[in-house]
Amino acid sequence: MTTDSVEVTSLLAKAMQALQDRPVLFQYSLDEYGTARRTAVVRGFIDALTRGGPGGTPRPIELHSHDPLRYTGDMLAWLHQTAASEKELLQSLVKLATNSDREEEIQSILGHITEGVCRPFKVRVEQVIVAEPGPVILYKLNNLIKFYHYTIA
Repeated sequence: MTTDSVEVTSLLAKAMQALQDRPVLFQYSLDEYGTARRTAVVRGFIDALTRGGPGGTPRPIELHSHDPLRYTGDMLAWLHQTAASEKELLQSLVKLATNSDREEEIQSILGHITEGVCRPFKVRVEQVIVAEPGPVILYKLNNLIKFYHYTIA
């Protein structure tokens, strides 16, 4: 569960279905899954920033730190792709569970998973804002962040 590529097997989904009869264990399992994935996502984000993808493709995002729009856009695109993948994984994990508040649980755990990248992302965006005092660039950054805010949310 802590690697970049995770596959939720049907056996795992059936196990989660069986665990829903024991709500405390079911919630504990989901919390542990969220914690493990949060660690993997943070590590993946830092790797994407500093090392890039496997074999060097795509290149590290920080290579574009001189271009504030591209740099911020690449980080947001990575976050968007990761959030979508994590949501899909969570949905496949609890697809057999019949809880009425399943979507609420998914949103809560997804929030926990993605919360880990907030600090490294915030630090880098603040560095871009401090380094680029021009109003045009700041306006474009504002629009870019708003776009991803509505896209991810």
